[in-house]
Amino acid sequence: MPEMSASRKSFGLAMLGATLAALALGVGVSAAMGGGWDAGRSVVVALAAGSFLTFIPALVPISREYWGVGVLFCGATRGLVVIGLAYALSGGEGGPERRPVMVGSASGAGLLLAVETALAVVLLSRLERAREASRRGDAVGGGGAGAGGAVSGRASVMPAVEHV
Repeated sequence: MPEMSASRKSFGLAMLGATLAALALGVGVSAAMGGGWDAGRSVVVALAAGSFLTFIPALVPISREYWGVGVLFCGATRGLVVIGLAYALSGGEGGPERRPVMVGSASGAGLLLAVETALAVVLLSRLERAREASRRGDAVGGGGAGAGGAVSGRASVMPAVEHV
């Protein structure tokens, strides 16, 4: 496993929890719509297969500048994979449990997208604040915020971050 910074590790762990919640939501929605065991299993397979894309930004070293784009790309691709698999597993147009599988899968994928987006915004905002603190520290001529130098007369509490 590649070495991950705190932000990437936090993202991966939070998305693991969100994935488990999405699986539960998807199965619950499917069951509430009258889907049987086959529908629930199809929802789990579609969400689980698509969810491997969720963890790419946490596992693959992506530079700080492109990490948000990586999250966006993986999230959009995951949604398409989940919906495509749900459609295929539900029997397509004529499948008896098409609606519970499709709505359950879309519910789980939607939850993942919402959590992933909110988490990425928080982490990217944190990185931008660290970058700005580092720039201010360099402009002052001190050791820089990342090196523990003073910024405007006070010590920095946020180190500079190289990678997400």
